[in-house]
Amino acid sequence: MPAPLHLLRTAFRRFVATSSAVLALAIASASAATAAEDIRVRYGLIELSVAVTSIEAYVSDGTINADLAASLRRLTPEQRESFEQALQFSVEANQSAIANFLYTRQGAAILRRLGEVVRTRSNPGFYALRGALISAAGEPGGLTALGFLQNFPTDSVVVDLERGLGLLRDFQQLTRTTDNAVDYVTTLSNQAAAGQSLDGDDAVPRQDRGSYRWQRQTFSVNDRPRDRAFRVDLYLPERQSAPLVVISHGLGSDRGSFRYLAEHLASWGYAVAAPDHPGSDATYIEDLIAGTANQVTEPREFADRPLDVTALLDALEQQARDGELPLALDLKQVGVLGQSFGGYTALALSGAPLDFSRLSESCTDEDIQDTLNLSLLLQCRALELRSDEEVILSLADARVSAAIAINPIGSDIFGPPGLQQVQNPVMIMAGSDDFIAPPLAEQLIPFTWLENEEKYLVLLRNGTHFSVIGSNSDGAMIDLPPELLGPEPELAKSYTKALALSFFEAHLRQQPEARLYLSAIYAQRIGREPLPLLLVQSLSGLRTTVRSRR
Repeated sequence: MPAPLHLLRTAFRRFVATSSAVLALAIASASAATAAEDIRVRYGLIELSVAVTSIEAYVSDGTINADLAASLRRLTPEQRESFEQALQFSVEANQSAIANFLYTRQGAAILRRLGEVVRTRSNPGFYALRGALISAAGEPGGLTALGFLQNFPTDSVVVDLERGLGLLRDFQQLTRTTDNAVDYVTTLSNQAAAGQSLDGDDAVPRQDRGSYRWQRQTFSVNDRPRDRAFRVDLYLPERQSAPLVVISHGLGSDRGSFRYLAEHLASWGYAVAAPDHPGSDATYIEDLIAGTANQVTEPREFADRPLDVTALLDALEQQARDGELPLALDLKQVGVLGQSFGGYTALALSGAPLDFSRLSESCTDEDIQDTLNLSLLLQCRALELRSDEEVILSLADARVSAAIAINPIGSDIFGPPGLQQVQNPVMIMAGSDDFIAPPLAEQLIPFTWLENEEKYLVLLRNGTHFSVIGSNSDGAMIDLPPELLGPEPELAKSYTKALALSFFEAHLRQQPEARLYLSAIYAQRIGREPLPLLLVQSLSGLRTTVRSRR
């Protein structure tokens, strides 16, 4: 996801930390064009006012003027800490990136929600927030708390505490239900592990490099009917034949994002193809930052991404017929692995059609404004494809026989009827701290809709949306703050290598012994703090459990 989402998410998390974070959000989440003179916090008929000069003095040398002292006395120690953290908020920001993102539909939807809390004296703060973010991002020190205040376009920043607390309650409810669901998965995984056995050190080799040497080559696919061309990295092991795995990157990534995994699978004798998706890759996001693109992604990407994989498989079949491949590829039983938007891609290729009826019900202006699920803002873009249903209904590819979806989006774009049509073996991986594609809405509940016999849910406790992403095509590691990457991303990547290998060994090579490693006890064996690893094959009681623990 593009950098501006990180900025808004960081501010949002501070907002929901405690009730005083409503004030913290007003200071830390935005930035715009003259200077605000005071911050006014309203709750019903009560109004509390703090001069901006008092905030400046406090930040400068710790001076606490009378109006600020009166406010601070009302805060608990935890609330005061949240307030002080907000004042310390500072991040290097790309002004054009923030501007271009905030003019997309996704950015506007987020600002509408926040603008009901952070307002001008007489109106919602939508335009003030947008202008403030853009202006403050251009300050020499980047985006800061004081930058917000000094660039806000009216003389007062008004915080509607009642609305803010309502948003806080929504977030706390989401947090509670997610925690309940994660606890339920933990219990099920521990119960399953107690009844299983795994001998000796069998868990270790699955994470280690295999014995095959391999070569990587890059070629282009030109799908003329769609006027779409893209690059593909093809990893070929030095052997006579091999099964094939296709890796589909997430939004804003590229074909190199899972190079570590492609190399690992190739060393175990798999051919791996990693395509770029040109309408939603890193280059497209660079265009968004530069202003030559005006949306996070175009609706057509929901069709083009699966069709990219189909075009790739067609191209490999043609290369095989022309004798251009140094080994025989099994192109009748192909594995697909995708992360985030790539997870959607893997599920669509496995037979899940888009559910426009459900999507239209979830994408009303009111629902979008109230959602805490950032991925829904992306899914709703697909509604613009309703007039092209012939294309949408042809996204499945019969050559795909097994799929791994990591942090997938799909709750409303597929819905229960769509995921019930997936018959291939499927593994869904989730991170408990994913704020882009929330695990309860986007992975855990959708997992209960799958009706195929071979299905696995893997949960990384403390894992985020970005925990398993590696380098880009130039070999550079993904540049994200530790808060977004989560703890020990190298550990998360080692899990991905072990589980992906075991899954494809079991369901592409049909090796029965590999199923030993698709078990709760194996996950427990290789998992360790701070990223405990859980694996279950059923969540039939999830809804009842979450509901009863609210």
